[in-house]
Amino acid sequence: QENGKGSSFSFVSDGMCEHGISFPLNYQLKEISELDVIILLGGNVMESNPVVWVKILKALNKGADFIVTGFMESAMDRHASKKLRIKPGMESCFLAYLSKWIIEKNGNKEFSSISGFNEFKKSLDSFSWDQLKQKTGISLKEIEKTADIIKESQKLGFIFSPQFSSPERGRANAKALLNLVFLTNARIFPLSAEANDRGWHFINKNFFEKENKSEEVLKKIKKGQVKALFTAAPMSLPDDLDLEFLIIQDSFWGSHMDKADLVLPAAVLSETDGSMVNTEGRIQRLKSPLDTLGKAKPDWRIITEIAQKMGSKDFNYSTTHHIRKEIGKEIPAFKHIAEIDSEKRQEVFLNENSEYNKKLIPLKPVIGLNKLTQEYPLRLRLGSSLDYYRSMALSEEITEFEMFRNIKWIKINNKDAEKFKVKEGDSVVLESKKGKFSGTIHVTELIPEGIVTAYYATLRSENRAAWDLIPVRIVRGQ
Repeated sequence: QENGKGSSFSFVSDGMCEHGISFPLNYQLKEISELDVIILLGGNVMESNPVVWVKILKALNKGADFIVTGFMESAMDRHASKKLRIKPGMESCFLAYLSKWIIEKNGNKEFSSISGFNEFKKSLDSFSWDQLKQKTGISLKEIEKTADIIKESQKLGFIFSPQFSSPERGRANAKALLNLVFLTNARIFPLSAEANDRGWHFINKNFFEKENKSEEVLKKIKKGQVKALFTAAPMSLPDDLDLEFLIIQDSFWGSHMDKADLVLPAAVLSETDGSMVNTEGRIQRLKSPLDTLGKAKPDWRIITEIAQKMGSKDFNYSTTHHIRKEIGKEIPAFKHIAEIDSEKRQEVFLNENSEYNKKLIPLKPVIGLNKLTQEYPLRLRLGSSLDYYRSMALSEEITEFEMFRNIKWIKINNKDAEKFKVKEGDSVVLESKKGKFSGTIHVTELIPEGIVTAYYATLRSENRAAWDLIPVRIVRGQ
C-alpha cells in the first residue's frame, strides 16, 4: 500500500486496538437514512461516495440535521444545517473542545461510568476556552449550538471521511472522534477512499512488516540495501531509482514501465474472480464477466505460478475459492469469508468482537501547523485521485474527462490566482522545503484562499504523506 493514502477505517480500528476498545464498525448504508443528526467530518461525499450521499439525502428529506465540518467548500454546503470551518490540521482539537463542552454542561455523573473518564477529563484541561477560536477557527457559540443539536438527537451518526485529516494526524483525529462517539452514544460510519480499503487493512495488519512499506523500501534502494524490486501494484518510482532488476506487474502501460526489466501483464477487475470488502464491512464476491486478453493473467495466478516455479509447495491454489478458505483460517476478521461461495446468497460481513468495550482515551495537546511565510505563502492539501485504476488515470486516457478531473491539476482560489499571477492551464512548479513537483493550474472558487490542492499521484517522493498541509510557493514557467 502506498503511503499517503490515509484510511479512516484504519485510523479508527488501530486506535481501538491500541487502547483495548471493542465497538461496532460494520454497518448497512440504509442506517444512514434513519439518522436524525448527521455530522460529516471532512470530504465531499457527493463526489467520493455518491451512494452514501443518496442515503444522507434520504435522511435530510425526513428532517435530519446535517452538520458539515472542514475548511474546504463543496456543493454539499447548501444542504447543511450548519457549516463548521475548522482550521487545517486542527480537527482533533475541535473534537476535543466539543467533548469538553458536553462534559461541562452535562456533569461528571452522566459519563463517570465510562472506563477512562477521569484520565480523559483531566487531559482536556490543556484545551483552554480562551484559545478555542485561535486554534480551531471555531467560536464558542458554534460549539454550543453544535452541542445543543447533538443533545436533542435520538439517532446521531458521525460520518468519518478519509479527507477529514492529513494522514499524519489521522490517528489523533480518530481517537478524539471515538471519545465523542462514546460520550454521545452515536454511531460511526468510516468511509473508504478506495474499494477494498477495509479488506486491505486486515491483510496488512496480519502479514505486512512496517519496514517493508513502500517508503521504507525506497529508502533501502537509495542506500543500496535493495538491488531488485518486484511491484505488483501502482507505486511511484523516483526518476533516479538505482536498481539492478525491476519487475512490474500491472494492467496498463505507464511511464514507470520504461524503467522495467520485466513486465508481467495482469488482468483487470472485470477479467478475474475474487472478493472485496466494501465500506460497510460487507464481503462481496466478484465474478469475472470477461475473458482475459492477450497474455494477461489474474494477479493471484501470476504470484502462484512464480512461487511454484521457485519450488514452493504452499501455493497449490487452483481457484480463488481455495485462497478464500485459507484467508478465513488465517485472519479472524475474515472468519466467514467462505460463506460468500454459498448458493444461499446470504449477507457476509467482517467478523467483529461481540463484546463491546467502551473506553475514553486521554488526548494530547494539538500542535499547530507550520505557519505560512512570505517565502512560502500557500498551504498544500493533498488528496487521492478518484479516477485511478491501477496505473491508468481516466483523465489521461479520455481527453474529455479532463473537463471534470485531471491528476495534474493544482487547484487554486481565483483571488490567489490573480495575486500570484497564474491563470487556468498554466504549467507551474510547487516548491517547499521538502522539494518540488510540477502540475497544471486549475482555478476554482471551491478552494479557500491561502490553500492549493494536488493529488498524491503527482508526487515522486518516498514520504508523500509528509507533504500534506505544508507551506509551498508557486514558481511559474518551469
